[in-house]
Parts: sequence; structure tokens; C-alpha cells
Amino acid sequence: MKKIELLAPARDTRHGIEAVKHGADAVYIGAIKFGARAAATNNLNDMEELCRFAHQYHAKVYVTLNTILTDKEIEEAVTLAHKLYLTGIDALIIQDMGLLMHELPSIPLHASTQMHNLHLAHILFLQKVGFQRAILARELSLPDIANISQNTDIELEAFVHGAACVSYSGQCYMSLYSHGRSANRGVCAQCCRQGYDLTDATGKILLKNRYLLSLKDIQRVHSIKDMILAGITSFKIEGRLKSMSYVKNITTFYRQHLDTILETDRELVPASSGKCRYTFIPDPAKTFQRDHDNYFLHHRTENMANLLTPKSLGEYAGVVEKVEKNSIIVKTDILFANGDGLLFVTKSGKTGGFRVNRQVGNRLFPAQMPPVDPSTLLYRNHDHTLDKLLSGTSACRTIKVSMFIKDTEEGILISCRDEDHYTVSHVFEIEKEFSQKVCRAEENLRQQMSKTGNTPFEIEHIEIQLSRSWFIPLSRMSVWKRLMINLLLNARENGRKKGQMDFLPPCPDMSYPYPSSDGKLTFRANVFNRYAKAFYLMHGVKEVEPALEDQITKNPVVMSCRYCLKHELGWCPKQKRVPLPIFQEPLFLNDHNHRYKLIFNCIKCEMDIVAVENKQP
Repeated sequence: MKKIELLAPARDTRHGIEAVKHGADAVYIGAIKFGARAAATNNLNDMEELCRFAHQYHAKVYVTLNTILTDKEIEEAVTLAHKLYLTGIDALIIQDMGLLMHELPSIPLHASTQMHNLHLAHILFLQKVGFQRAILARELSLPDIANISQNTDIELEAFVHGAACVSYSGQCYMSLYSHGRSANRGVCAQCCRQGYDLTDATGKILLKNRYLLSLKDIQRVHSIKDMILAGITSFKIEGRLKSMSYVKNITTFYRQHLDTILETDRELVPASSGKCRYTFIPDPAKTFQRDHDNYFLHHRTENMANLLTPKSLGEYAGVVEKVEKNSIIVKTDILFANGDGLLFVTKSGKTGGFRVNRQVGNRLFPAQMPPVDPSTLLYRNHDHTLDKLLSGTSACRTIKVSMFIKDTEEGILISCRDEDHYTVSHVFEIEKEFSQKVCRAEENLRQQMSKTGNTPFEIEHIEIQLSRSWFIPLSRMSVWKRLMINLLLNARENGRKKGQMDFLPPCPDMSYPYPSSDGKLTFRANVFNRYAKAFYLMHGVKEVEPALEDQITKNPVVMSCRYCLKHELGWCPKQKRVPLPIFQEPLFLNDHNHRYKLIFNCIKCEMDIVAVENKQP
């Protein structure tokens, strides 16, 4: 049977624990240093606490060690990897090949999507040099994924929800160029979420202050079955900087959809244990979401970006019907609540937001009246009711257990068997004494032994086979129950550890050639230390250009994108969806301080963005 994994983000231990409670089979989290989200770090004690909780359900904890590293940082990163291993983590997510030149702990290695895992030859190379899993580029289509799956033995992980980088991951240098903050070092300035003017070669402004690179979020919930058939076994939710409400809501949303698929296919099983019960109905539109798109999974779609705003759009809330002195009447089908946050889009395309101070039906009283007119579109991007609900206990995850109780010559035998077939038994010695309340004795025993309290277990069934109704004090029952729970927890942990100890890292093929047509690597390989350079030379590369972080390059390509701005605007020469405006190429993106030239490769349907030193045309 094939295990299917739902992988959720964790900003910290608390987020990770809640992700597991809400159905995640695994979580990914940053360590104290060297993660691609420098703002989301956690110490070793935090990691150990998260592992301890997750492992009760056989859920896994993956740690991001996925920045490129300097010569000095490599040794520190290797030391950190060994310390992380001792906390109980289940895999390391890495980007820097220099780490493979050192002795890492015996633990699965996952190739970060920052490694530009786009082509079959590259992913086969990753398998050959010791990676157990490749986190695929978001731009891959279902046929691309199927081709990789059919021609490799490596585990395949793919994004199913969350933000999409407009550039191929690991190939974006705009933040480094414009702000001195390297995305490959964990400090991306999110230049793709800024507004730009689009001009032509003469300086003519074609579009003014539009978010031309701000893509909608990925949402592939209705393509999960197709992705499984293509070879994906781990479905990743993006969002290590997102809120607790987002983690709970989105994890639950995908858990429920995955469970529906798994229930109808006996060849598929969840990658961890337990079933979840929830106090809310999940809805991805009700927590952070910039609208949504499948993003190349089936085909290149129209309107991949939201040119008006990079903010969370939320759910469509209606249209302004009437504006009064201190209130707004909305034509809507939804129920508003005090504290809701609304985003508006005017006829001219301007966006803004306001908070609902008070509401009476569809009449809203904003804290401050926004500049809206009748026919203005409204979106609710903060659902106060759901957020309040998610701020408390919103899920319970339990592992089903069957219990068998019978008497023996020595006393009482209790056996427990959980849903993963872990079985424990113990004979409790007791001086047998007839119960004076025969009709209540067995029922009291059943009730007391069913109470599992704050443990991961739920007693689904108890079979009692006693020759007589024995008197057993409640205090004695409580002791027995605690012991049986501890025995079962220990059995599960021992079984998990045995599986972890049985892991044999693949033997790396140190002679397998890196798939480079000309034997050269440009700065796009992100080689930032001598160990990574030595690694590629060992695998047949003849020349290695240093990472852009380690050199001064004139007019570098700061983004490489499968997303094409001409296609987005309807100006694609192959399609010509709208009448083309009159302009002279090349086209440029301009912000207050920088100018970038757009280079369109129409054969590959790709776009490069090149930094131009002189902002003026």
C-alpha cells in the first residue's frame, strides 16, 4: 500500500502541534539558523517538544536547513544537523550541495525546491547522490511529474496550496540585487509583491503602478487524485510565516479531502495515525489567500496574477448597494460580524480596506468610512467569527484502541491493541473479592477504563470476560489505565524508533555525472562555498561560476519565470487575446529605484527579468 502524506507548515512548535492535531501527517519547520525563512526559527528544545508530540501519531518532523552557506557556515550547519538528529527529527531539507561533502547524520535528505527541481535529469542526479525525496518545482505539469515518477525511484513532494513564487525557486535574485537581501539566504524582500510601471523602449507608460509579478496563490484540492496517479506521495502546504488560523483551517481543509480519497482507494493509506474531529467547517477563502490558481499543473492558465493588490483577497462578500453618512448597505449572501475585515476594489481598480465596527444585517458601520461608491466590489479577508473560533481548541485527534479484560488465577489480564496493531498486555495481581453491586461492577469497570483523558488514545471497544463480578476500587482502575496507556505509548515509540534505525541512507554514487551539456555551471547553480564547488567538480563539471551573492555582476538575470507577462496581459503573439497596444520593445519594469528589462523566450514560453543599471530609458 502507498502512504500519502499531508505536509503542513510550522512557524514554531505551537503551530506544528496544532498542525498535527488538525490532521497533518508531517510538518516542516525551521531550526535556529540556515532556514529559507529567517524570520521563523526554533531552538533545539522546541524541536524536541514538537517531535515528542508528533511521534505519538507517527507524524514526522522535517527541518529546513535550506539556505546556501559560506565556507565558515558549513561546519556550523553540519554540527547543527547532528544536534537536530538527536532531538528526533525525521529528515533534513537542504539546498547546499556542500553539505554532502561532510558526514551528516543517518537521516533522510530532502532536496529543497530551492534546488530548481524541474528536470528529470537533475532529479535523477539527486537520487544518485543520496537524496530520498525531491520537492518539485511548482511549475511542473501532471505529465512532467508522471515522467519524473516513472523514471526515478525518489520520493516526490509537491505544493498543493499556498503562495507561488513568480520566479523558478532558487533562481530569483531580484531581492539580492535591489535590497542586498538574498532569497537563497532566507531574507527575501518579496520584490514580486511590489507595484511596478510597465514601459516600452521609448519610455511610454503602458501600465501604471500595477502588481505585475504578484501571482495568485496555488490551490490544487481538486487535482489531488490526479497528482497521486502522477506519482506524488507528499502534498505540501506553503506558509511557514502564516498565522495559526491559516495553519488550522488549511490543514483541516486538505485533511478532509485527502481522507475522502483514501476511503475510496484501498491501495492508499495515510502516512500517520489517528482520526480528527473538528469544531468548525474549513474554508480556504476565510484565511489568507490571494485568490487561487492551479499554476501550470494542467496547462498555462489566463489571469495567473492579481494586478490590483498583493494582499489577501479572501472570500467574495458582495457589492456596495448604497453609501450613507456613516454606513454602507451591501448586496450580499453572507452574514457579517462585528470585527470583520473587508477589502474593496473600486471601478478604477484602486483597492483598500476597512474594519466593520458594527453591523445590522447587510448594513455595515465601518470604524472609518472608506472611499467606496455603489457597485464597489467587497471581499472579506478577515472573518472575525472563524478567527475567534480557531483561537481556541478547534480539533481533537485520537488513535483508536480496543481493550480486552479477563481474569486469571493471578489477577486481572488487560490487553490493548491500537489501530496500527501495536499490542500490549499486563496481568495485575489483585486479591479477588466479590462485588456487592453485581449489576454495576462491570459497567463501572467499562466506564473507568474508557476514560483516556489528555492522551492520544480513544477506547473504541472494550471486551470484558470475567468469571465473576469482582470488586475493584476506582483508584486501582486508574492506576491500571495509566500503566496500559504508558505501555502502549512505549510500544509505539519503540516501533517508530526501530523503523528509524532501520533506515539505510542510499549509497551515493560519487562518480555519477552532473547533467550539464557544456560542463559549466553559471551563478544560477548557487555555489557559495568551496565544498559545493568541489562536489560539482567531483561529478564531472569543468567550470563553476560562484553564486551571485559572491560576485559583482553587471546586468544580471534577476528572475527566470515560466510565468509570462505578455500572456498575462493578453499580448502573447501566439494567442492575441486582446488588441495589442502600440509599443516598442523591449519592455521594462520600473519601480522608484530600479529598472528591469523583460526578455521573452517565446519558444520555451518563458520570461527573464534583467537588471538595468540606468533607470532612465
